[in-house]
Amino acid sequence: MTPPTWQLHDPTFEADGLNPALAVSPWSGHRGFAYDWLAFMRPRRVVELGTHYGCSLFAFAQAVKDLGLPTELVAIDTWEGDDHAGRYDDSVHALVTRTVATCFPEVPLQLRRETFAAARPAFAPGSVDVLHIDGLHTLEAVTADYEGWRDAVAPDGVVFFHDVAPDTGYGSATFWASLKAHHPHLEFLAHSFGLGVLFPRGDRWLRALQEAGATPWLSLYRHRAEARLFARQLADRDAQLAERWAVMQRMEAMVADRDTALAGQARLLEERWAVMQRMEAMIADRDAALAGQARLLEERWAVMQHMEALIAERDAALAAREAAP
Repeated sequence: MTPPTWQLHDPTFEADGLNPALAVSPWSGHRGFAYDWLAFMRPRRVVELGTHYGCSLFAFAQAVKDLGLPTELVAIDTWEGDDHAGRYDDSVHALVTRTVATCFPEVPLQLRRETFAAARPAFAPGSVDVLHIDGLHTLEAVTADYEGWRDAVAPDGVVFFHDVAPDTGYGSATFWASLKAHHPHLEFLAHSFGLGVLFPRGDRWLRALQEAGATPWLSLYRHRAEARLFARQLADRDAQLAERWAVMQRMEAMVADRDTALAGQARLLEERWAVMQRMEAMIADRDAALAGQARLLEERWAVMQHMEALIAERDAALAAREAAP
């Protein structure tokens, strides 16, 4: 039998088209390794405990779709949330369901909406080649998840644990620290909240990985994830700058419109001031004309009074003449 070879792929994760947030989710930095791991191991069944928006699930599904793997995928989640992920409504489950129907209709993929304990009897002992544990991250919860599903893992099967980086402060990190001391393992603790890869029932696939010469390349996944996250952050920053520039341009246009309006108002005020000045000049001319008419009337009144005095003198003289003997 030809020994498996480790290949570095650079897939396009189609689910990001429906949910762009997957590209920056807490699990996103491990998608490249998960894809390559499925290509390497070609498992019969992958069971995931805790899916939420499906970042890890759709990485597995992309590998199955692209590479034509003989792999059944099972995602188990209540899609109600928990104390770490927060509580959410049915829109999350609806988006995951729509993504499966849109991007992976030919992939053998089950979405089981139930608790991990309720789903456990449906899986025979040794029937799960890859078990991914990513539920509630308390020590009690992750211990119960592992203990409850451990016998479902196939001989030489693999268990993925998310959120095992010490700096998360989660109980899952404490559990991983104690568990890895007793089993062969790989771990990625420096990015994306940490991913532990445990070989609890035989190290066949770890030895195959080493024999394929892949071990020195594992650090590449961290660097590639960090580089892509940095590129995404730069793109987001560029988008923010573009939005701010657009806002500034709109503000400049508003200021220009305001200045134009103010200039128009200033011209209108100047025109009204000119009209007022002309009106004041007309009023002054009218007042001057009225003053002239008043003086003319006074002069005429004086003439009339003088004429009345002359008439009175004349009448007095006539009366005196008539009275003379």
